[in-house]
Amino acid sequence: LVALARDARARLERGAGERIVGVTGSVGKTSTKDLLAAALGERFEVAASQRSFNNEIGVPITLCNAPDGTEVLVVEMGARGIGHIAELCHQACPVIGVVTAVELVHAEMFGDLEGVARAKRELVECLPAHGVAVLASNPLVAAMASHTRARVLRFAVHPDAASPVDVWAEDLVLDADLRPSFGLVTPWGRTEVRLAVRGEHQAHNALAAAGAAL
Repeated sequence: LVALARDARARLERGAGERIVGVTGSVGKTSTKDLLAAALGERFEVAASQRSFNNEIGVPITLCNAPDGTEVLVVEMGARGIGHIAELCHQACPVIGVVTAVELVHAEMFGDLEGVARAKRELVECLPAHGVAVLASNPLVAAMASHTRARVLRFAVHPDAASPVDVWAEDLVLDADLRPSFGLVTPWGRTEVRLAVRGEHQAHNALAAAGAAL
């Protein structure tokens, strides 16, 4: 399956080129992946991981299932231990990497928050020098900037003056159905966004997706 994945990645080089995005994080991976695929789909032919196909089986399947004509591939990446994401990166070879969060999940596998961060950091460590790491402002995620050769783009729903970010939300409100609306501020300009998904946490995921898409 790994050999098939690498062959599929070589085939994608002729269509998507280097428009391969890896998405990881303790929470928010799947929502961010779906929001990113939707945003990119306005301009490109996009293939993305189905549901939560993010492990040593799901990632090869995602690569193999990308149809001819794919212009961008969005790959969700999960981990149950150190080295897992690095192996997935060797297959998918992402050029843009998104890290949504580091939280104390799968503690039985990683031991502590630092272990979780170390595992998720493998994505940005594998990015090429001409790539982009899209990082949440959470301290454990933001610290990954010093572990990548890639350019760094930071995002936050509620930016802190002490920790500058590049992509953020202004005037975030939830409607009666808990759908977020906000002003999306980026280095490429500002626009109004209204999400169809529910919950303030989805604004965080949307900022990650917007940063990667832009």
